[in-house]
Amino acid sequence: MINLTRSVALEVAKDHIRVNCICPGGINTPLISRRMPGGEEAINQLLALLQPIPRAGRPDDIANMALFLASAESDWITGTAMVVDGGLMAGGNIFGQQRGDVPPIPGGFAGPSFES
Repeated sequence: MINLTRSVALEVAKDHIRVNCICPGGINTPLISRRMPGGEEAINQLLALLQPIPRAGRPDDIANMALFLASAESDWITGTAMVVDGGLMAGGNIFGQQRGDVPPIPGGFAGPSFES
């Protein structure tokens, strides 16, 4: 989806059409919470452990990004993947490690490595 977004953005930029995508993180919606024992509250607690911003994502978080991208304030933004995930992809809180909520992953950092 990200590559398609970039490709289409390049094709239509000459016509002043902007194309971006939103990459959501863990969002607590009924689709998820109705299948989990404990429901919405259990999902809120679980998702709060996974992100550096210690709370579950809300549908409004994604809607706010969509509103921003549709607004004049984003007039110079095209071909981007806007990650809205409470910092999870930044790798700052892999499974609650920074707050000590869960034991550390053996071997330390679990993100990408540029070492051989």
